[in-house]
Amino acid sequence: MGAIDIRGITWRLTGPVFLLALALPHARAATPSPGDSTPSPRESIQSPGRLPEAAIRVFIEPIAVDGLGTRSLGAEIADIFPGDAGVLGKSVTLRSRVEGDPTRENLELTIRVSPSLREQGDCELLIDARVSLAVAGASAGRNPPAVRKMTNLQVGPDEERMIEVYESAATGGRLALRVRCGPRPTGTEVEEDPRVDFVLSIERADGEGPFEILTSKVLTTGIGREAKNLFSINDPLPGSEQTGKRYRRERFEIRIAPELLSAGRLQVVVEVDGEVAVVSALDPIVVHPIWHRETAVVAPGEPRTIDIEIRASAKDEGWSLLRYRLQIVAHFEPR
Repeated sequence: MGAIDIRGITWRLTGPVFLLALALPHARAATPSPGDSTPSPRESIQSPGRLPEAAIRVFIEPIAVDGLGTRSLGAEIADIFPGDAGVLGKSVTLRSRVEGDPTRENLELTIRVSPSLREQGDCELLIDARVSLAVAGASAGRNPPAVRKMTNLQVGPDEERMIEVYESAATGGRLALRVRCGPRPTGTEVEEDPRVDFVLSIERADGEGPFEILTSKVLTTGIGREAKNLFSINDPLPGSEQTGKRYRRERFEIRIAPELLSAGRLQVVVEVDGEVAVVSALDPIVVHPIWHRETAVVAPGEPRTIDIEIRASAKDEGWSLLRYRLQIVAHFEPR
């Protein structure tokens, strides 16, 4: 359980967080013919077409319509992970339209929102709104049950929807919700959030052999920033009269961007960009591009593993299969 305090309003986050693991397809690059341009990594390897389980930004504005006219009760914004729920509480007094001494009704409005993103880019909101009389003490037990309205809304990009959740028999007043939602904007630096240390390790296995550690280091960054690491290694390959001396060049650039810290969990984007290339004295360079991107939600100390397989495109490259294992462990102070 965790909470986000936004403008004095507490959004409580409940429920499990789904983790997203995008499996990288095997990289298979054909040997380029003379005159062909080397394809870019992004064009050569694409991640599967699955929706990232990233936070969804939800906008809710409760609106009262009564003897005072139409007025906003304050717009609130919360970033909620799919599978979680945000809970917003508001106190409101509705007044009748009678002049002099209008009837007043003190209410507690509780809104529970569970968002998800659809493939076409729409946002789906499950809204559970409850309205109850705000009476304390012994009289509270004699109050009528809360009025509850559950709504399942599908909201398109840049679309705004309005739903009515309560109509008072005592005052004639009404309560409604104005809602919007969509993917949370990225790239905003949040200075008050703590720093995040990422332990990055890269292992490699030749064919079906065991993994061996190539490098391990600690990268430090903050929410809304990005940590980078460039790793490269050259391994000699057997040559021949046709190829001359040759070697295999392996290069990885790993970019890690923490985006959101909420309810003790961290949303982070990991991007791997690189290549495995066979460089020889006599033949053209053969390039096997690599590109992988995924969004993950992790707890402190929880490892995130990315497995990558690269296969040679011809039998005479001097190697057949390379397997890489990247492991990232985030260390941060939960909030």
